[in-house]
Amino acid sequence: MRESDSYSGVNKLAGIIQEMLSLRGEQIVTPAVIEEVYDQVLKMVPGHSSVDREAVTAELIRRFSIWNEEDRELTDGSDHEPWLKIAVPDHWRYWPRYRQKMTRELSSTVVQSIDDSTHRILAQLENPEREGVWDRRGMVVGLVQSGKTSNYTGLITKAADAGYKIIIVLSGLHNNLRAQTQIRIDSDFIGFETSLQAQNKLKPTGVGLIDRDPSARPHYLTDRSSSGDFSQKSMSVGTTPETKPLILVVKKQKTVLERLHLWIKAHLADPVGDDSREPKVSKFPLLMIDDEADQASVDTVDNNVDFRGNVDLDHDPSTINRLIRRILHTFDRKAYVGYTATPFANIFIHEKAETSEEGPDLFPAAFIYSLGAPSNYVGPQKMFGFPTTEGREGALPLIESIDDAFLDERQGWMPPRHKSDHVPYLDTEHAIPESLVTAILFFVLSCAIRAARGDGGEHSSMLVHVTRFVKVQNRVARDVENFVLGLKGSLRYSINSDGIIRRIKHLYYDEYAPKRTLLSEFGYDIDLLGEEVSWDAVEGLLPRAVEEIQVRAINGSVRDCLDYKDTVGGLKVIAIGGDKLSRGLTLEGLTCSYFLRASKMYDTLMQMGRWFGYRDKYLDVCRLFTTSELRKWMEHIADASSELQEAFEEMVNSGGTPREFGLRVRSHSSLLVTSSVKMRHAQKVSVTFSGDVCESVAFKLQKEAVTRNLQALSALVDSAGPNLKLVGSKGGNKYLARQVSHEVVTMFLDSYVSHPDSFKANSTLIAKFVREMVKVDELTEWSILLKSGEGALFDISESVKLHVATRKPESVTKEKMSISRLLSPNDESEDLLPDYYKEALRITINQYEEKRAKDPNSVGNRPPSYPSGPVVRALKGKGNNGLGPLKNHGLLIIYLIDNNADIDYETRGIPLVGFGVSFPSSGSAVRTEYRVNNVYWEQELGG
Repeated sequence: MRESDSYSGVNKLAGIIQEMLSLRGEQIVTPAVIEEVYDQVLKMVPGHSSVDREAVTAELIRRFSIWNEEDRELTDGSDHEPWLKIAVPDHWRYWPRYRQKMTRELSSTVVQSIDDSTHRILAQLENPEREGVWDRRGMVVGLVQSGKTSNYTGLITKAADAGYKIIIVLSGLHNNLRAQTQIRIDSDFIGFETSLQAQNKLKPTGVGLIDRDPSARPHYLTDRSSSGDFSQKSMSVGTTPETKPLILVVKKQKTVLERLHLWIKAHLADPVGDDSREPKVSKFPLLMIDDEADQASVDTVDNNVDFRGNVDLDHDPSTINRLIRRILHTFDRKAYVGYTATPFANIFIHEKAETSEEGPDLFPAAFIYSLGAPSNYVGPQKMFGFPTTEGREGALPLIESIDDAFLDERQGWMPPRHKSDHVPYLDTEHAIPESLVTAILFFVLSCAIRAARGDGGEHSSMLVHVTRFVKVQNRVARDVENFVLGLKGSLRYSINSDGIIRRIKHLYYDEYAPKRTLLSEFGYDIDLLGEEVSWDAVEGLLPRAVEEIQVRAINGSVRDCLDYKDTVGGLKVIAIGGDKLSRGLTLEGLTCSYFLRASKMYDTLMQMGRWFGYRDKYLDVCRLFTTSELRKWMEHIADASSELQEAFEEMVNSGGTPREFGLRVRSHSSLLVTSSVKMRHAQKVSVTFSGDVCESVAFKLQKEAVTRNLQALSALVDSAGPNLKLVGSKGGNKYLARQVSHEVVTMFLDSYVSHPDSFKANSTLIAKFVREMVKVDELTEWSILLKSGEGALFDISESVKLHVATRKPESVTKEKMSISRLLSPNDESEDLLPDYYKEALRITINQYEEKRAKDPNSVGNRPPSYPSGPVVRALKGKGNNGLGPLKNHGLLIIYLIDNNADIDYETRGIPLVGFGVSFPSSGSAVRTEYRVNNVYWEQELGG
């Protein structure tokens, strides 16, 4: 049996057995239970007796060990009639066959999760049989590369079963992504390989192999061909959506959407006698799925709602937004569901925005649904870890630094600022950077390791993403292909091959083997890492691994689609591209990523992270090659996404609605750098710090700034005066002052010099916010906490002495020091009085126990020993168990930070003043404004 046959045979047989176990309703699957079913399946499906029995059992144990994080949702039931029962009706046929197909491919836990989530999302839509006029708009948020397509396909099948007649899938901006989505829809919903030219000779695929009845085939007006988007040819095809659903997969492109809108009005709308009235579709309920809903769909034209909240009904939206809304506005009964991993832009849509011709904007007013990721998903937090006072912790050891791709902003092989005619060239042996050579050689090693495990029949991909310009991409592809051709010739004919083998051997022993050990120490077992293989087993497979590698430039046309499905033995490809690889396009078996793109926009960078996803059995051979600067930005993104999720959970727990969440996020201090709006003129940005914690993590090292901040701290200590009490038994341990006036705090903040890279801890902005809150009788009274570390003692005044705290620097230059975190986890609870401390700890422990009961792997083995910051802030803001709210109580925390980096600069040895502020949550709508313009966004965010 060939290697590829062996691998696919294991998965196919495991899928059939899993389907049997699922039909039997098995909740706990053990080797004994599998053994019981195994022989029955072999009798039913002969021809699989040669498949490795142990491998099949191991694959099934892996599938059944996967668990799913909990989904969460915010809803608004206005003008919504509950309608969907829990049980799937017997007459449904699209969903049952799709579920059966998934059961053969995915773990039962994941299939059940998709079933549950799509049922809850469908329930938030309207009953398609409900008469009258209704409009439901929602958003589903899932992590990058986490399986959103599987989810919305499941929603499509259920909606079609329930009675939605017109289904439109908006899929990206480019032909290759649209074609990829169409192929998925063909396999999972239509059941045939679509062709508008040969509708009577269609080849069954996917669910069509489970249910071959042609009468179940939905109507379609787009196909998988290079010209398969909605076209003049589509408009000539006769359809009868009264009997079966009609589905279209279209690009978000002006001509396509205009053509579709005209066809809908001409063929589906009710006849109208008065030409002045816009035609409406009343007979056919519409479901519109907007894939990558934050891309192109959002209206980026300013001033649709003025600062007083007045709606401009004559506003002219941006083109794609206008056309999407006009299509929706043509239907009396419609549901719009946007899917995205980066919801920043969508949440910033004004919830009141509406125009006469387009109707309401695309704000998800009905619901926002957050999909929990399966346990085997490798996402931002796993990849980049989380900030602590000791630096970042928990990051996977899979990131390699690139420092040879450019000399500065405009010089080198691929400088961040280059033009479309840039010629990437190095006067070296290979004409490409050594870091890229290393990345390609590691990709060769990864292919050989997977082959040694028996997984050589699976796809393996490498991503090279260094420029957005097509001509430059093609030049890079040419140079990479020349290098790969040289490798092939060298290993094929044993010409100068010793040096190549020696270099790959070094990668095995110096890079692969140690990192595999580290991953094991992280707790990743063989299910994610795959079998350990020796160098001897790998070395003989290197020539074949190199021979199989293809180099492809992916620039956006359908012919650029990577033909994973049609490649026997698994496609081994180095894909070189830019924006066309940034969204939605799946790179199967992605192991190596070489990434230079310098965008600092949160949503753009997150979407470029094709390395997120599922890496079962080959996580140990995955690597991301990128610059230290981009790594820091990705860490910021991971932290901001985590904060967004915390804010979402807080809103869910308090019973909030999408509108309230939108207001909260649009003014959230952690998202100061997330706006995707291209600002042409000066703009007012409003923020609130309520319920938030801010801490300085970047410090100016110039003498004037360091001295001024020490003076500000000294003045703060003098102003706090006798309220400042020594806490603890050791001199200089910590000092706490209660009942301090807000004026003392704002005086300190006004005097403090913030570094612009401390995005949230902008002292001037925070001081302005405090003054606005005082006007509504909040944040009037403060506690001040001065915390010590373990370093040398420093005199702030005659009576107050602090030990300098050590914080591991992320980076140090002569002008700036950056750290991951300033505050310790228990700092925010230090000023709580005993009753509040006890209640906050009770709530924190209860939350821990609830999470542990749902998923033991999501929390540590020991319950927390101190209250969490979010609980403290919420308790102060709302009160609990008879304890009144403390909305007027803020907490200012001060540390002196060790300033002894191993470089020479003028303030070395002088402590740095770091501050953190913990704000109680608040229901008030108080925000503070500051003005920015396009120059600020260009400088700070990279354009």
